[in-house]
Amino acid sequence: MGLRGAVQRALASLRPADTRNSGPTEAGEAMRVLVVDDDQSVLDVAERLLIADGYVPILTGAPHSALQIARSMRPGAILLDVLMPGFDGWDVLAALKSDPQTSAIPVLMICMLGERGRALEAGADGVVPKPLESSNVSAALHAVLPETGRRQRAAGR
Repeated sequence: MGLRGAVQRALASLRPADTRNSGPTEAGEAMRVLVVDDDQSVLDVAERLLIADGYVPILTGAPHSALQIARSMRPGAILLDVLMPGFDGWDVLAALKSDPQTSAIPVLMICMLGERGRALEAGADGVVPKPLESSNVSAALHAVLPETGRRQRAAGR
């Protein structure tokens, strides 16, 4: 796919998603994944890992904007850091899960493995440990993808 594919994915991520479908589109558009972290280096790593795995990353370092981005862009999943100043990951998770427009979007908390129990009790769908590694991110996303998303991704769409 190369540069052309990367540009097409980036442009597709700028268009608001069809609010009826939070996964890949029927046309085979790659699944969007929202990453919320105040650390730019984590966002950079997440972007590289997600693109390499065939996803379209949507990145924000502003946790207070995560709910609005999730509502408008309808990502297939959200990677959410726990430790952020002010409006932390627990606050963002509570807001996402209490909003009818975003409550069904799978949320994976980026945190220490010791926080897994708290994350699941708070409504997260899983945990991705820091530092982000390709195999951990990929496994966590595959665990929360709807079956149709897995089939489309396996087919290379």
